[in-house]
Amino acid sequence: MEQTGVVTQVTQTETARAERLGLTRAQQAWVHTLAEHHTALARELHALDEQVRALGILKQTLAMSRAEWLAQLAPLVRAEGEVLAQAHADRQLLHCLLLSAHCRQAPEE
Repeated sequence: MEQTGVVTQVTQTETARAERLGLTRAQQAWVHTLAEHHTALARELHALDEQVRALGILKQTLAMSRAEWLAQLAPLVRAEGEVLAQAHADRQLLHCLLLSAHCRQAPEE
């Protein structure tokens, strides 16, 4: 009878370890995905910045009126702000997940 209790306890411990390992791997995959999204957002931000610069050159070249130039620039500036906000939110989430994963890791036995 005692041996059955020991086997059950070992099985529960192994199950708990497997669940923690699965959770850790899922968190690592999520962190990897967030990092990829952050990189993509940074690239998009860079592209938007280049577009804004190109618009500045276009303004000088075509001598647009201020109102015309602002009408074209405003949507790009708003889009750039949204990308920055999303990148910031992703960075904060990534930081929280990394901190959480680090704090949850138990010392190896």
